[in-house]
This record gives sequence, structure tokens and C-alpha cells, in this order.
Amino acid sequence: MTQRMKKVALFDFDRTFYKYDTFSLLQKHVKADPTFGDQYAQFMNPTILPFAQYKLGLMKGERVRAIAMQNFLKALDGGTEEEVREFFSTIRETIEKDVHPKLEKQLMKHKREGFHTVLVSGAYVPFLEEVVKRYPFDTIIGTNIPFKNGTVDSSIPLAHLQADRKVDAVLQTFRHESIDWENSFAYSDRYSDLPMLSLVGHPVAVNAERSLKQYAKKNRWKRMK
Repeated sequence: MTQRMKKVALFDFDRTFYKYDTFSLLQKHVKADPTFGDQYAQFMNPTILPFAQYKLGLMKGERVRAIAMQNFLKALDGGTEEEVREFFSTIRETIEKDVHPKLEKQLMKHKREGFHTVLVSGAYVPFLEEVVKRYPFDTIIGTNIPFKNGTVDSSIPLAHLQADRKVDAVLQTFRHESIDWENSFAYSDRYSDLPMLSLVGHPVAVNAERSLKQYAKKNRWKRMK
């Protein structure tokens, strides 16, 4: 008997499923957190210069995001997984208030139609798992937080998931399954997610930055605001 091919729906998180950028939210919450607040400066101080270079056009967005994600671990340094998840869970309510209603509707639609729903983001996996608990994602793919002997170790290099790495992670996740890519969907706002969007037959540009908006228009991709 021929195995039925699986269709997937891939959702980016920042500025796509969630309407805003999560990093500024993490920054705000960790500063006030009773467990990790004292370590805020250890993360923020080395992050100021890369952000300034980005604003001046001296550093690409992908690079500064990777640096910021690595540096943020300094705020979580020494925390257990339970403590880290507890911190992330305090942000859940804020996230839920600003989930993109059209994307939530699309997620539910794909779920009803039998798609395998996937959240694919550069955000930390425990963060994503905590803040989207009420939403029916079958699989969550993101950036893993390095733990050593049960606690966060910020000295371990972070493999930040973005651009081509997203595609690599998706293909690795479904390496033993037959996927109907032509009839699958992907949603994102960033041009750097072009590899992921190009993986499927139905790419959707959501609140797209200028370069992606132009590319989507030229290639007659669906666009959402």
C-alpha cells in the first residue's frame, strides 16, 4: 500500500505568528525577573555595540541577532531548565495578546485540514514551548539552549537557527517521512527566510520587510498583513 504523503505548514514566529519582535520583550522581562534580573548587565553591555553597528548599517541583521541571542544566555547563566522555563512562562500572557489573528486562523485551518503544523523560529526552544502551549503546533523547531551539568552555560557557542539553517532543521526533522512539499505552506516576514519559503509550493509573505515584499510581488506569492 502506498504511503500517503504528509503536508506541512511552516510558521515563523517573530513578526509573523507573533506580531512583534520577541527579543525586546525578553530584554524587558529579564531585567525585572527576580531570578535572573541581577545578570541583566552581563547580557546587555556586550550587546549595545553590535546593535549600534547594525543601526549604522555596519552589521547585517542576521549577524546582530545571532550575537544578541548568544549574549542573552549570560542573563540565564547558571539557571536550571526549570528556572528558565518558569521565566519564559511569565511572558506567555503577553505573547498571547499579540498573536497575529490571521495567522492563528490559518494555523487552525491547516490543523483541521490534516496538515502537520510546525513552528520554525530562531527563538529558544524552551521559550517557544512555553509561550505557544495553547496553540496546536505538532512540532517546534528553534534554537537550543546549551545546558551543562543541568544549568545554562553561556560559554558554549550557540547554533542560532536562521536562514539556511531553518531549512536544514526542517529537512532533518522530516528525513524519515514523505513530505508533499508542493502542496505545503510556509509563512514568514523576513527575506532571510527565503530558503524556507522556497521549500514549499505555497509561500506566504506576512507583514514582509521591503526586500521580501518585492520578491513576493515579483514571483506572485501570496501576501498578508
